[in-house]
Amino acid sequence: MNRREWIENPKLLHHPEWLERWRKDPFSTPPIYVEISPVGMCNHRCTFCAPEVLGYPNCALDAGVLNQRFQEMRRIREETGNIGFKSVQFAGEGEPTLHKDLAKIVRFARDAGMDTDMLTNGTIMFYKKALEIVPLINGYLQISVNAGKAETYAKIHQAPIGHWDTAWRNIEGMVRAKEVLEAKECDIGVNMTLLTKETLKEDGTIIPSNWREAELLVRKARDAGVNYVALKPYSQDAYGKNTARLYGDMKYSPRMEEIQALGQYLISTYSSPSFEVVFRISRFEEYELEDRGYNTCLATPTVWSYIQSDGSWLSCSCHWTNPIFLLGNINSQTIDKIWFGDSRRKHMRYILNELDVCSHCRKGCHPDKENRYLTKLASMSDEEFKQEMALLRTLPRPKNANFI
Repeated sequence: MNRREWIENPKLLHHPEWLERWRKDPFSTPPIYVEISPVGMCNHRCTFCAPEVLGYPNCALDAGVLNQRFQEMRRIREETGNIGFKSVQFAGEGEPTLHKDLAKIVRFARDAGMDTDMLTNGTIMFYKKALEIVPLINGYLQISVNAGKAETYAKIHQAPIGHWDTAWRNIEGMVRAKEVLEAKECDIGVNMTLLTKETLKEDGTIIPSNWREAELLVRKARDAGVNYVALKPYSQDAYGKNTARLYGDMKYSPRMEEIQALGQYLISTYSSPSFEVVFRISRFEEYELEDRGYNTCLATPTVWSYIQSDGSWLSCSCHWTNPIFLLGNINSQTIDKIWFGDSRRKHMRYILNELDVCSHCRKGCHPDKENRYLTKLASMSDEEFKQEMALLRTLPRPKNANFI
């Protein structure tokens, strides 16, 4: 299975044991995947950044507390038949490499038996830090570069133009660290969010579109030696007033044929045995659909969760500032108290009976494909479900199956 097939399909296809427990008792089922924001600060201010609503707080998670919580996750995983707390992604509302103990934190996660991946803008991941981080990542290390030219990059990332060269120099350093340390499990990639709209900041500054620079980015990524480049659509956050002003009315449908042709061209022209173009065509198409394919979010609070830089445990990162989605705080509560406590039980009732995903949730959200699949499973009879699980057990398991 190539990366595009893995990314474009529901990851739950590779977790039949989790699905069987979820069908019997979703409340007792631990999440497969947890996203953690080590810090709230960021050295960039990307124009499309959803967590800008949080204001990039000067917060950082304590490494010792995280180590304790990782060990609790490990115990719960072992007690529930090895179906939950399988992976952690370090990303979130800030730039993770700003955390002074990042390598230690990632090591704690690995020691707890969890797969790890990371999203970063790469500008602080200098070679010395890459030598620490790269061998600890056994999933993907993905660098956000949202342009094909330095000038466009500086305007979209709202960063010094020199960060363009810094990012690529550091990306080459990550590739070199992977080779030197023979860190074969670490999948290094570059990610771009395609913006088809030229827009204006409040001060009148023009923010250019970037989608016509996609080929330039793909070439640059290939030449830097990364394993893949991923290109995806923008998704409007429900609470982001600034991003809504800039991109809330952006549509892909008027250019859908061009976007589809671009994706097919980039894949056929640049993909090779050593480099893959992951152009998420289905995501662009789904973003423009009026019907999501489901009315209830069955992935929350079940499949995944999010830990904010202040320790807040949220059932969904699409609802950063909504207290209804707050389940607890890892600084003062154990994982058992948060995940199996009354707050989550009440929250689950709210999600199943009150949340209107059509008006309150972002389109193309993180677990969108999982929701489509869970909705399909929920409609099956017991016999149909049993046959589906038997089929899933015959599927080849991709390397990054634990990253939902």
